[in-house]
Amino acid sequence: MLDDPFYRYFLAWIPSPHLCGVMGRIRDSIGPMPTYVSDWRLHMTLAVLAQSRKPDPAILGEVTEALRDHRLFACTIALQRLAVGSGSAVLLTAGRQDEVRAQQASLMQCLVGHRIVPTHPRKFTPHVTLGYGPQTSGSRAIGPILWLADQLVLIESWVGRTVHRVLARWALPHAEPRQYSIGFASLDAKPGLVRPRRRGERLVGNPDREECLARSKPRA
Repeated sequence: MLDDPFYRYFLAWIPSPHLCGVMGRIRDSIGPMPTYVSDWRLHMTLAVLAQSRKPDPAILGEVTEALRDHRLFACTIALQRLAVGSGSAVLLTAGRQDEVRAQQASLMQCLVGHRIVPTHPRKFTPHVTLGYGPQTSGSRAIGPILWLADQLVLIESWVGRTVHRVLARWALPHAEPRQYSIGFASLDAKPGLVRPRRRGERLVGNPDREECLARSKPRA
């Protein structure tokens, strides 16, 4: 008989199903690992909000209220390295990734301003965990995998049970601050902007994403 699960609540960006498949194929190339992160659980953690032995039904309302009027935008993440060892296998970004770090810092500031103090991370290192306990070690360049992070999710993780319950998700508009004034929107609300591809840019992602989100016209 399984013990009662340990509950962890966190905010994360999640990739499209297509990108999860791309990351999953890299994970499968690593070799045996005692614990794999399955495709549908791949994510980039931005803030761990709470951990408890019992479910926390209040956290959804608290986070929703905190994000109601906060401005957070989609950003492009470039995953360019696979690092295996030290107990885990992860996909890492390359370079400064200033846009990514700025959005995470803005989210943390918003949460703290609403008396939600994340327990992790103290220092943000953008990464996607593929699995734990690899029997090999090493590092190599990949991709790059260009990921337009345009969905933020609140997840209830049942630690030890490999269960992720998505409690809420929000669409993140991509906007030019000088041209647009777009707040933080729920996926149930009217969608915002998605950055068009630059000429010559090749995205390793889901080409259908841009067809799912309508573009808003800039204000005059």
